[in-house]
Amino acid sequence: MLLAGLLATLLNSGCNGGVIDFPINNLTLLNIRLTDAPLDVDEVNIDLQSIWVKGPGGSEEIELNTNAGIYDLLDLQNGIDVLVANAMVSLGEIRQVRLVLGEFNTVVVDGVEHELKIPSGSQSGLKIQVCLDLTGMPQYDLILDFDAAESVHQTGNGKYLMHPVIRVVNPDAACGGNRNSNLDIDGLPDNLQQYLEGNYDSNN
Repeated sequence: MLLAGLLATLLNSGCNGGVIDFPINNLTLLNIRLTDAPLDVDEVNIDLQSIWVKGPGGSEEIELNTNAGIYDLLDLQNGIDVLVANAMVSLGEIRQVRLVLGEFNTVVVDGVEHELKIPSGSQSGLKIQVCLDLTGMPQYDLILDFDAAESVHQTGNGKYLMHPVIRVVNPDAACGGNRNSNLDIDGLPDNLQQYLEGNYDSNN
């Protein structure tokens, strides 16, 4: 009874609310974790507001419990990651993760802060295509590599733009040709390396 009550509380705190009419064993605790590749500047700050996930065909979109705030992507280098969102979800398949950003995105170079423009970041959001099947999984950690080095560009007039490059680290969540791309996991935290090595064939 205590477990059922806790699950009901977690589910009702989400954006959908209402009466839960699906079996508990169809739920997955989905965690979204963020990490980053190196970049030679002082800071790359993104104003994360919310994270959404979408099922097949876009028929259902769920807002996760997001740890909103300013994140310096450079704090997530050298094997560091951060949990940015999670929720108990009933979607058997996830086809898209969408990061919605606010207006306070900046880059700091040689101690000087500059505005960082991110087209559509605060409107439609940053969309990452995934091919993730959660059937039978009580918990899943989806790891996103936000590659600041490939994302941040300086224009000819000295302004900074971000064209986000975000990769799905988990082999079974990548789509199409990305499924067989060999991502270097050596820089990830030990627990994430163990998770990936324990759940995926190193040859895939």
